Amino acid sequence: MITLDITEQLNKFNQLHKDMPYLVSRAMNNTAFKDSRKSISLDMNKKLIIRSKNISKKTMFTVTKSHKTNLLVKIKHKIKEIGFQQFGGTEKAKDNFLVIPNRKNIKTYFGIAKNKNLPEEIWASTILKNAPVSRNQKKTYKVNKHKLFIIKKLGVFLRFGNDLKSVFNFVKQAKHTKRQFNLQDSMTESFDRRFTKRFTIEYLKLLKG
Repeated sequence: MITLDITEQLNKFNQLHKDMPYLVSRAMNNTAFKDSRKSISLDMNKKLIIRSKNISKKTMFTVTKSHKTNLLVKIKHKIKEIGFQQFGGTEKAKDNFLVIPNRKNIKTYFGIAKNKNLPEEIWASTILKNAPVSRNQKKTYKVNKHKLFIIKKLGVFLRFGNDLKSVFNFVKQAKHTKRQFNLQDSMTESFDRRFTKRFTIEYLKLLKG
């Protein structure tokens, strides 16, 4: 006669049952921190016109952790104005003005397509830091052989022949009409792709003891 004793296995499965909320919570947090922030950051770069070099970094997203007694994780962007590019609306300048790119001229004079993000040398923050506040100053800032300069209260310009062409316009407010990016949809998609894998990893760790 052969006697099988599965007491140890049953005890382990009972323990797994007790620890299930902890496993789920840990998997949710790991998905948020290690996967979702990175995935959403990449999604933003594909779908938004990035005007600030920091806005799409994964560190710009805060995560409210899940706990085993509260299986809810929240991911939030630190800049509330990102909502305008998600849901539309009128964005008003916090300080003196908003810096809005002239996509047509940027494409014409720098060869950058409308749906592409701007390279660092023509980020608004880079230009405002390095370009002269008048085309007559000795200081110069060039991109693709074009000299860029700032005209107060109007924008950033370059000279082309006898004409001035705007690269960025300074405005008091900007209206967003298209839902180019949805943070909730992006986060949900990331969780759908990655959560099961993260949960399986945590489950196997505990199963192995």
